[in-house]
Order: sequence, then structure tokens, then C-alpha cells
Amino acid sequence: QYVTSSDLKKDHADKKQYQDFLDFPNIVLLGDPGSGKSYTFEHFSKFEDAELFKARAFSNDADIDVTERCIYIDGLDENRSTGNSDSTINEIIRTIKSFSPSKVRISCRAQDWLGDTDLSLFKRSFEKSGGYVVLQLCDLTDAEQQSMLEILGDNCPTSFIAKASEKSVSSFLVNPQSLLMLHKVVKKNQQWPETKRDLFDQATTILITEHNPTLLHLLNQQSSIGELKNIAGALYSLFLISGLAIIHISEPTRVN
Repeated sequence: QYVTSSDLKKDHADKKQYQDFLDFPNIVLLGDPGSGKSYTFEHFSKFEDAELFKARAFSNDADIDVTERCIYIDGLDENRSTGNSDSTINEIIRTIKSFSPSKVRISCRAQDWLGDTDLSLFKRSFEKSGGYVVLQLCDLTDAEQQSMLEILGDNCPTSFIAKASEKSVSSFLVNPQSLLMLHKVVKKNQQWPETKRDLFDQATTILITEHNPTLLHLLNQQSSIGELKNIAGALYSLFLISGLAIIHISEPTRVN
């Protein structure tokens, strides 16, 4: 799966492989939910003979053994979901400084990475140890979609891709997790849903479900899938009616 860096234009010619950036002492890897961040880290931590940590446990689990070694810290967004993001990042930075690893790789959901705000917290440490690069996982290419479908046991991946286009759900094919879930829906029913409404209903259920068990636990989600769909529908109706580009969620102001 390709990545782009913040220094690269996001056209196909400038996409590279993650391994092309391994010489950088510090890497921040961003991606949408289900895009393959954890999979990438699991694979390349073994390739670089590195220690792999979950961000939520890094400060407790890191020990003297990581000194002068490469470390992978996966799931910064899992800590962000608990609401104490800056203190968590500062704690991670302090732990990194304490053990002076040779290389640092950190992953985070793109939606939870606060751009220059987060980078400013890491920047001093990163620059002191030799520089950094911020990478973004790209959508699956056509060839990668076919390869993944073959791994899932589909005997005719081109037919599956064509059917997804016919059903207007091609957007599900560019994300590894949503492609997997869509394939499961079709395989479970032994056929594609008869109507676009049925397909859309099943597809939105896939998208609205949190597949990361850690985040599901942290979020303590009490709402049902039906309730979440109604809320999402109301928000998108607001988009259509008002012409708004974004909706910002902020904490209520307390009056003493």
C-alpha cells in the first residue's frame, strides 16, 4: 500500500512505499480507520527488529531494552479518545527522551492528528534526533484491491470490483477494512443485495461500526446502530440544507 508524505504532491506519480522512508529516524504514519496502520506497523517492526508498543501502554511498558533501538508506537488516537491528549503526548515524549531510542515510528488516525499542533509537541525531540517525516496511507490501488480479494478467496476479483461500481459502492473498495467488510456481506448472503437501499443499509452499518475493540471500550458507546444512523442522517441533512462544509464539536462553556 502506497503512502504520501507532507512534502509530496498527492498524485499517483509521487506515491511511494513505506519502506522508502525507513532511513528517517522519526516517522509519523497517518491513515483513515481501517487503512492498515496497525498492519503496517506489525510488519515493519519485525522487518526493522524493533519493539512494538501500543501508545496507551508505552510509558509503562518501555524499559531500558529500547535504548538505542528502533521503537514503533501504534494508536496515538486511542489515547486521544480518552480526552487527555496533550498530557499523553508529553508523557510519550518524556519516555522517548529517557530511553533515547535510535528510531521512532508513531501511528495515528488522520482525523485525530491535529496537524501542526501535534507536530509542534514532537518537533523539538524529532529534530534533535535527526529529523522526521509525516506520512499518509493512500487508498488501495486497483491492483491492490484485486490482490486483496484474491487473498480473501474471491475467484473473480475483477467481477466483484465491477459489481461494486455498478452498485455505486466503489468507495468501499479503497479501504482495506471496508473492502473486507463489504466482501463479508456479499459472501454471507451468497449474493449482492437486491436493491441499492438494502446495500446502502448494510454498507452504512459497516461504516458506522467501530472495529477497533480498544476504541470501542474507551468510547463506552451506549447508542445502538439505528440511533447512530438517525444522528448521522440528521447531520448530513443539515449539510445539504445549510451548505456547511464542516461541523465543529466543542465542549460546552461552564459558567461559574
